[in-house]
Order: sequence, then structure tokens, then C-alpha cells
Amino acid sequence: MKLVPILLIFGFLQLSAASVAQQVSLSVKHASLQEIFTEITRQTGYQVVYQSEQLEKARPVSIHLHRASLADAMKQILAGQGLEFVLDEKEIVIKEKEKSILDVILPSRHSERSETESNGSSQQETIRGRVTDSLGTPLENATVRVKGTSRATFTNKNGEFTLIGVEDNATLQISYLGFITREIYVSDHFSTIVLQRAEASLEQVDVVSNGYQSISKERTTGSFEKIDSTLINRIVSTDITSRIEDNFAALSVDKRYGVGMNIRGVSTLTEGETMSPLIILDNFQYQGDIKNINPNDIQEITILKDAAAASIWGARAGNGVIVITTKKAKFNQRSHLSANSSISFTTKPDLMANRQIDPSDYIDVEKFLFANGFYDGDLTNVYNYPIISPVVDLLNQAKLGTISDQDANAQIDLLRKNDIRADYLKYFYRTAANQQYNAALTGGSDKLNYRISLAYNKDLNNSIGDQYQRVNINSQTVYRPIDKLEITSSIILTQTNTQNNGMGGDISIGSDQFHRQIYPYARLTDNNGNPVSFQPYISSFLDTAGNGHLLDWGYNPLNELKYADNTSRIKDALIAFSFKYNILNNLSAQVRFQREDQQNQGRNYYSQETYFTRNLINLFSQINGNTITYPVPLGGIFDLANSQLVANSVRGQIDYTKTWDEKHDFVFLIGSEIQQSHSALNSYRTYGYNDNILTHANDVDFATPYTYVDNLSFYQTVPNPVAFSDITNRFVSFFSNASYTYDHRYTATASVRKDESNLFGVKSNQKGVPLFSVGAAWNISNEDFFNVPVIEQLKLRATYGTSGNVNNSLSALPTLENRSPASNSITGLPYTSLVNYPNPELRWEKIKTGNIGLDFSTKRNILSGSIDIYNKLSSDVIGPVPLDITNGTSIIVKNSAALKGHGIDLTINLKVIDRTFKWSTSILFSNNKTIVKKYLGSINSAAVYVGSSGFLNPIEGSSPYNLISYKWAGLDPVTGDPQGILNGKPSKDYASIMSSSIWDDLVKEGSSLPTSFGVFRNFISYKNMSLSVTVNYKFGYYFRRSSLNYNSLYYGGVGNNEFSQRWQHPGDESRTNVPSMVYPDDSNRDGFYQYSHATIEKGDNIRLKDINLSYTIYPWKNSKYANYGISFYGYASDLGIIWKANKVGLDPDSPGGIPLSKNYAIGAKVEF
Repeated sequence: MKLVPILLIFGFLQLSAASVAQQVSLSVKHASLQEIFTEITRQTGYQVVYQSEQLEKARPVSIHLHRASLADAMKQILAGQGLEFVLDEKEIVIKEKEKSILDVILPSRHSERSETESNGSSQQETIRGRVTDSLGTPLENATVRVKGTSRATFTNKNGEFTLIGVEDNATLQISYLGFITREIYVSDHFSTIVLQRAEASLEQVDVVSNGYQSISKERTTGSFEKIDSTLINRIVSTDITSRIEDNFAALSVDKRYGVGMNIRGVSTLTEGETMSPLIILDNFQYQGDIKNINPNDIQEITILKDAAAASIWGARAGNGVIVITTKKAKFNQRSHLSANSSISFTTKPDLMANRQIDPSDYIDVEKFLFANGFYDGDLTNVYNYPIISPVVDLLNQAKLGTISDQDANAQIDLLRKNDIRADYLKYFYRTAANQQYNAALTGGSDKLNYRISLAYNKDLNNSIGDQYQRVNINSQTVYRPIDKLEITSSIILTQTNTQNNGMGGDISIGSDQFHRQIYPYARLTDNNGNPVSFQPYISSFLDTAGNGHLLDWGYNPLNELKYADNTSRIKDALIAFSFKYNILNNLSAQVRFQREDQQNQGRNYYSQETYFTRNLINLFSQINGNTITYPVPLGGIFDLANSQLVANSVRGQIDYTKTWDEKHDFVFLIGSEIQQSHSALNSYRTYGYNDNILTHANDVDFATPYTYVDNLSFYQTVPNPVAFSDITNRFVSFFSNASYTYDHRYTATASVRKDESNLFGVKSNQKGVPLFSVGAAWNISNEDFFNVPVIEQLKLRATYGTSGNVNNSLSALPTLENRSPASNSITGLPYTSLVNYPNPELRWEKIKTGNIGLDFSTKRNILSGSIDIYNKLSSDVIGPVPLDITNGTSIIVKNSAALKGHGIDLTINLKVIDRTFKWSTSILFSNNKTIVKKYLGSINSAAVYVGSSGFLNPIEGSSPYNLISYKWAGLDPVTGDPQGILNGKPSKDYASIMSSSIWDDLVKEGSSLPTSFGVFRNFISYKNMSLSVTVNYKFGYYFRRSSLNYNSLYYGGVGNNEFSQRWQHPGDESRTNVPSMVYPDDSNRDGFYQYSHATIEKGDNIRLKDINLSYTIYPWKNSKYANYGISFYGYASDLGIIWKANKVGLDPDSPGGIPLSKNYAIGAKVEF
């Protein structure tokens, strides 16, 4: 870390102001200077001043520029013309260039052929030149090719080349391993061609990274998708996950069921980390939380989809790979400071849209239940003293004659006007605000380059009391002490602080584990604005229990918000070093090392003022006459959890490349990697804690069962949530990758890898798995017979190979877990449980993938894109297997399941208008269908499958996330009872329907995850202003809406707003599917309706995802800092659904009813 301040001081000493100049885009062949000057005036507004005789001897110009600064554009346009220019205010003055001595001695070859060019539009000539790197070092064996032909040559040891008989309208392609391929028109003036290193300029060419190497996309056979910092930064958010979403055709993000991100569907049946794509950050696996990565540090993100692309990562790449590459500096780069700041606001959630029963309807339910004697037992209960609602209490008083029926109804009518949701919004929610600040310093000399960035984020969530802060420091340095040696160091430091004190997610209608009763018509404050307490028991019990020795037992939500103290902190340090040595021009060796150290601390302090502590102290209080003892000591309760992750990785790699006979290119790498991750956790609870003086009780008895004060026959030990764990995972890998390209037309690739781990097998030869991939590509557009002028590129790809998945929670050896004495309420003794049964045959999950793809583009990339069709087969998938119960368990987890999937990915980019006014469109589309091919854990009970409601639900022949429902036969026209199908006939025998094992009585609705999804994005720009709009769509999936359950309504106070649509009279069955209200309730009746086809909705929708508007000013466009400027932007996201298939008005991404809150942001970016 001592290097950080040194580099900061060094960078600031070189700091200079900057701006971005007017930008010019041109693509012309044999155009006159007068035509070009006219176009420049149109694009920039600058008038070009010249004398007509100056242009008489000027050569026609062929040039291709894309968003070049005005100064750079003019230099290239006038190169070799004997002219120069001066920028003066809004004019470009052209003048004759004074000849130097070298011009007299060594006249330009272009002047020698100017007369020839005037006599014909396509003459042949001899081309000579020299190829160097940015430091002027000659590049030997660089390929110089005449584009579109098989003619090529190579540079000698001095970097020189000669091509004879080249047409003057031809284009040269110059390529060299590890450098960016350049294209130059023969008609351009050049003697020396400078190539940039690929590592320093990835954004300038079509190069993809797989985490091991950077590959020219021209020579790839695998299926990749890549986005650069432009797309990453158009989204305003604190985490990288939301910036990835809607930017890749094959990647889906689903936040409803905990699936998270997946590439080309699921490949395993184990949810959580095992189902997630592998995250690679700067060449190594990133094992921390992806939300900790600073999005402003990211240069590009590549996803590896098929076997040829991802199999280099072996047995952890079965779900696809996300390769994140951070921004790097360049050698010989002027010091450069960039800053970005934004503030965003998220609207309060629309709680009134929640599918909650209306307060007035809930009161009607209470009156109905009271009339039927539902509360009679509670009103006379002296056993566990249940709380009585205000409405029931008024009805009971009227029944006893304490008050009149008229007074009771009047008070009840006043309660009908209340809605607890209004108080929730007022006291527990706010408009969320997020602040982001980011600054980066970049620079470099011929020996050293560096980039240092600092970022701070503060997020005040919608729920008052919830807050998130993050600080990121990123320092990267590349040092070349000698020409052949490159040393890279990287330090990424992250610290997050999270407060989880909000009440928004902790408030529920009805009762909970603490017997709190908060009714739909309740209020959080009285008429004077004072906080209201809710009692867990009837007042007659609270007035006498404990003879006045108990603590106040009231639950006050507003005070709970005041006293909440739940925080967590993460410290993450990621340190990496690499040493790369170029043994020969075509042979290099490198060693990389990375260490990640993440420390998490979570603390939750419940002071004695909190309900949690007071309730626990009171429940365990032991009363003996006037004497009271407290097994749970007076004072606070303190929960502390500490965890640590330390991951070390070392990799050695050799890269070799060979080009010969002008047509053969061979690239080969081989290497080995060792990785170890160690995670440890310890958590414990302290009673009687004083947070001010840090004292606690030492004599808590966790072994003795005590009676609860509210139920003398119930025994329980004092809770003692103590946990310790220590896990070490080791991986050893050997890998190799090779590619061969013939004549820039045919490419073949192959890779092999073997991964070994301490998780698998008992014997050494069972711990590893060999994986491979093969691929081929045909650049059809480079064939001599291909003569379609409008098509620039047409490449066909095909690959096949294997990758794998690893489940870190399993082991081939038996795994034991020791439990504390307090966790056994029967014996009070410590005990051990068997977590993993012995499974010596445990293996890696294996995924076989076949892929066929087509890449295409037209001239000037007016239309470009790719299409991929693939098949996947997952075998040895971890799944449950029935076992004879005499073995001690009825289920064991083994490599027993299989999945099969296929799909298509499509990307289309279209430049609709490409002038000063620009309009381009991007279309992403993906379709994936995955089915369970083999699954041994099937259960012969319909209720098991229908209860999944969108979570993982494996059934052979169906989607892993298949929704299953009971068949629906409508409502009984006489009673309003729901009717199902049993043995092919309508039935109201709900218990038999729910226990049936006949699939004909069930409905396989379809996948709860979208099977087709994509994005339609438009970019529009005019001069300095740009606008982009994203619309996403999801098709081919279903969801189950929340529905009315009378059992939950009667006993828990939890109701659904479809209560108002219930069947009430004969004939209502024609307008509704909501069953009638009956008493007593029937839980089987409720369960059948809740999971019947009647509650299924189609999830298809089209959504206006976001809008980005930006404006850039160029304050110093005529200076040497012309490439820098200031941008102002506005951003809005989650703007609502344009169209949805369901008719009940629900957002499929929020089936509970509360729509996604809208987000608005403004910000500015500046570069100096």
C-alpha cells in the first residue's frame, strides 16, 4: 500500500487540464480534399479556408475515421499532401507545408506515383514499409496482408516489408501476436506502421478475453459476448449485477426465486452458488460478493457461453463464465484524471397496490366470525391469554351489554377508515437516495504505467434505518524494467458498512412468533401523534402476571425503529502479481499470483428497550411468590458473527505462437494452476450485555429447561445460537489450449484440462476429471470465390466439448457437525449429527455442449450480429436417491440426475442513420428450453409438486422450474366451493386430490423462468447530445399469484384483496373463481384453491427498462487536451410495463402486487 501515495503524488505532478474536441467520422475512397472539407464543415461547423491552387496537386484521399478528434482527422487527411493546417477560432486555415531537408533527400513515394494515379483509378505498385511497436522497436514476422485476398508477406528482423504489384485502392491488414491488428489504405501516406499492444488497447479492436489470453475474434471458434465501458456506464447503479442485466443475449437475471444470474439456462439442480456462473476478475476466479466490485473500474465484460470458450476454466464453468476486465493504463500516456459523480432517487414502494385485504372487508370478516362463535374460546381462554382485536372487543362488549350496539357499530365504522399501510409509508419508508463518487488517475512512461481509482457510495434505502456504504480503492501498476520483462501488480481494497435497522420488511399484518397483533385497520400513532403499543396478551393477564415484576411487554413499532442496532461490515483485500517474460518473439512465460482476504463481521445488539429482549426476559422469568429470577439476565442481548475467507491462487503459463509460409498461424498455451480457499465462521450470543461499558453476564444456564411464564406446561432452554465452521477446499488444474489458422480462412481450436479437488473421491485417481473442447471456424468472406461487396464478414463456427460444476457443500467422506448442549432440549447434552453420508463415488457434474454459430457484418458495420444454436447435456448431476431406511436415512445425495437443454442466441446491431444525426438499434434475443432427463427423487404425492410456486421443482420430462397445479373444474354453482378433478371427474374431495399420484389430475403449467427473453435498445445522437432507450421483454413463463386463504385469514389475520371478488350468490361462478367464505374453514379446501390452475397467470411482458440522456461539452477543443470533456447525464429505470399478458394487472416480477419502484438519477463525468 506504500505504492499508492507515491503514485498519487507522481500522477498529480503530471496532471494537466483536458477536454474533448469536435469529433469527425469519415469513410471515403478516392475523395477529393474539397469534398472532404465540405463534409468536415457539415459535421463540425468549422469553415475550411484554402486557396484553390493548393488543391490542384492534391491526391485523392481514401480514409476511414470513427469519432476522431478534429485535429487528428486533419493530420491524417493532409498526410503526404504537402499541406498543413492551423485552427483559428471556428476556421481551419490550410497552408503549404515547408519542406525539410529529409523531404528533399528522400521524396515521398506518393509524390512519385501521383502522376500514375491521375491516369487511372486502379494502378499497381510496389509497397514498402516498416512495422514497430509504440516504442519504435521493430516487429519481426508481423503479417502484412492484402485484405480480401490470399496475398501476404512478413516483416524481417528490422520490421521491414515489401509487397509488389498491389492495387492502389487496396487495404492492408497488419497483425502481430499480442498487438492490435491495423488496417491501412494503400493510398494513405505511411512509411512506418505502429501497432499497439492488445493488453493496452482492448477497447480499440474486436478482441475477447477468456481470462487466460486475449484472442482476436477473427480467430475464435467459441461463442462469446462482450460489452465495453460505454454500455456498462450508461446504467447508474452501485453494483455490477444490475449493469450486466439486459446487456447480453444469453444471460438472464431473475431476482424472484433466488436463481440470480444464469447463462443459457440452468445446468444443475443445486441452487445457490453452484447454479451461478463463474466470475473471473482480471484473470482469476473472484470468490467475494460480486456487489463489492466497483462498476466504474470495469473496462469490459465478456461472457463465455459454449465449451470452446468456457472449457479452459474446466470443472467450474458448467454454468458459463463471466470475465470482468478492469481498466488499465497505457505506456507513454499523459497523466489523466477522470471523475464521475451521481445522485439517484428511488420512489417509495406503492404499498396500496399490495394484494392485502381492505381494512373494511377485514372488519366484516371479524363480524362474521364473531357471529359464528369463532372467538368464544379466546374470550374465555386463561391458558395462553390470546390477544383480542379492537373490533372483537367492541362486539363482545355490545354482546355483554357494556355498550350499546349503536355505539359499538359507530366505533367500528371509525376503524374502517384506518389503513395501516398509510402509517407504514409515513413512518417506515422514504424516497431512497444514492450518492456515488468516483475518481481515477492514469498515466504512464515508457517503463511504467499506473492507474489508481477511489470510489465512495452511500445508499439510503427505501426502508428507514437501512443504509449501505462502500469504499473502493484500486491500484494497478505495470513495470517494464527491460524490454522482455513485464511486472504487474494490483491491489483492490473494499470496505462496506451495512445497517439493517429498517422496519419495512419486519412488519406483517396479523400475528407473528411474538403474538403481536397488527390489524389492517390499526394505527401506529394516536390522534396526538404519540407512538402506539400493541400488546401480545390480553390486559387481564398483563395486569397480574409476575406481580408487577415483569418488564413492559408492549410492542411499539416506532420505538423498535429507534432502538434497532443491526450492522454488518465487510473488508476485502485482493492482491495480485504477475511476471511475464518474452523468451523469444513468439515464446513467453508468465507466473501469476492472487490472494483474496475477506473478513465479515455482523453484529446485532438488542438493547433492553427492544421488544425482542423484553419478551425473552419475560417469557423465561421464574416467579415464586414475590420472588422473581431471570434465567435470561436483565440487560441487552448481543449477537456477533465473524467469518473469514482466504483464497490463494498460483498459475504458471507458457504461450507460443508461430507463423510461417505466409498462410499458417499457430497459437499454443499450456499451464497449471493451484488454488486453495479457506473459510471460517464463528458466531455466538451474549446475554446481559451493556454496549456502553462492554460487560455481560457470565452465569447463564443454557442446559436447564424452564417453563414459560405464559404457559406453565411448556419447557424450553435459554436459546444459545453458537456456531463454528472451518472449511478448506483445494483445487489443482492442468490445462492446454491450441489454435491453428490457415490463410485467414480456416481455424481449428482444441483445449484440454484436468481438475482435481479434495472434495471428490476417496482414492487419488478418483479426485479429478478430464475435460476437453474442439472447434472449427470458416471465414467465408475471406474466400476468393466470395464476391458479395455489401458483406464485410461472414464466419461460420462449430464447437463441442465438456465442462463441469462443483458443489462445495458435499464431500466424498462423511461429514460430522457438532451441536451445542443447548440445542438438544431433551437431554441437554452435546451431540453430533451426520451432515454428509459417505459417498466414495461422488464426482464432478459434467456438461456437454455443442454449438453452431454465424457471425456477420456488412460494409461499415451498417448491419452486424451473430446467431448461435446450441445443445447441452448435463450428466452426473447431484440429486437425491431413495435409500433403504435401515441405513439410517431414506435419502442420500449422489450423482444421479441429468438435464437436457437447447436454445438459440441472437444479436443484431443496425445503424439506421450514420451522419451528424445518428440512430442505431441493438436487438438481443435468447430462447432456452431445459428439461429434467433423469431424476430419482420423485415423490408420489401431488401436494409436494404443486407447493413449489416457482422454486426448483424437478420432474422428469419437465422444466426444472416447472409450475404444477391441481386441475380446475370451476366453482360449485350452489355453494361456491372450488372443484377439482379426481380420477378424471369433478370432485370436492380435496384431501384425496392433494394426495393423488395420478398425473392426469394435475396440470404442468410450464416454466416459472422465462424461456424467451431479450432487449430492444435504441441509441440516438446529434452532435454533443445522445439518448438511449432500453425495452426488455420476457416470454414463455408463468407465475402463481397470491390468493385468498380463509385459514390464514381467520387464524393469522392475513387476507388477500380478492376477498371482495369471492362467490356470494348463485351465478357468481360465471364472473369469479374466488371460493365462497365458509365456516368452519377447511384447510384442504384453501390449499386446493391456492395451488389450483385458477391462480396461475401468464408472465409474458414487455417493459420500459430505462432511459439515458447525456450532453457533452468540449471546453478546450482547440488545445492539445482536445480529447477530453465534461458530460452531464440523466437516467431513469424501472419505468413500468408497456404490455403484460395477465389480465389481473400484476407485475410478473412482483407477483405480490407491489410494483418495482421507479429510479431517477443525474450525474456528471469530467476528464482532465
